Amino acid sequence: MKKFKIIMTFALAVVMAACGDDEPSGGGSGGYGSDVPFPQLGANHKRISTLKREYSNGMMQTLTATYDGKNHLTGVKVDTEGPTNTSESITIDYGTRTIAYKQSIRTTTYEFTLDSKGRITHVGNPRSSAQDEVNYTYDNNGDLTMSQRSTTNFANYTWYDGRLMRFTAKSIEKEQQVAYTYSADADNPFPNKGGIDPIANIQSPFSVMMTIVMRSEGMMGNVSNLLPIGVSTKTQYTGQDLVSKSSAITYSLDSNGFVTAVSGYDNVNDLSYTLTITYAN
Repeated sequence: MKKFKIIMTFALAVVMAACGDDEPSGGGSGGYGSDVPFPQLGANHKRISTLKREYSNGMMQTLTATYDGKNHLTGVKVDTEGPTNTSESITIDYGTRTIAYKQSIRTTTYEFTLDSKGRITHVGNPRSSAQDEVNYTYDNNGDLTMSQRSTTNFANYTWYDGRLMRFTAKSIEKEQQVAYTYSADADNPFPNKGGIDPIANIQSPFSVMMTIVMRSEGMMGNVSNLLPIGVSTKTQYTGQDLVSKSSAITYSLDSNGFVTAVSGYDNVNDLSYTLTITYAN
């Protein structure tokens, strides 16, 4: 296994983007009906089987993803061990366009809509407030440009050359700017060979771990064609001083260049972490 470490000073940059050369992952699948569109994923795309995320405070999250016979994501389960032990899961039903989100003993059913490319354009709980839903907008390239919970709670995303350079998230309580940097070394650009999203700082009704898998499966647009090596955040809470932080992101790659582990720093919660990835293919 090859381990690459890069430490830099970060100014502006990015989150996540393209899936590489498009290759259909399947049209309508058995059991869902022929009218269900699915994202087109790259020929080298990797399906995530398990994720293990360990934080510096001792908390451990373990994710398990399940797929149907057509390799479409059907379920995600996350178990958290630490100060408190919790469990949550989602079950995706493409036929009814619903996602059952279970937290401990409570289950909430979300409805979602898909565009013609299989990307989620809306997900929400019709029995709750507007804050429990998200609308997603994409450009002609399939890059996510906006996610919106309400007129006062939304995020805008800026892309360049297949990479998400930055996003700005706004709510009544705060405004946060997040920027990602990529390697300037033309001979070692850290290509996102497997077409995954190892970070997933995207507005979602579901947890970050769950959103990582959904993003990696193309359900919320493209992911970056390169892997970011640094992140900077600027957070402004109402009536408080601006807080700026930056940190490096490092990767472990297997002999074929696919990511097997990611190490970084959670600027929001002030915790370092390591994410270990196991693939289903």
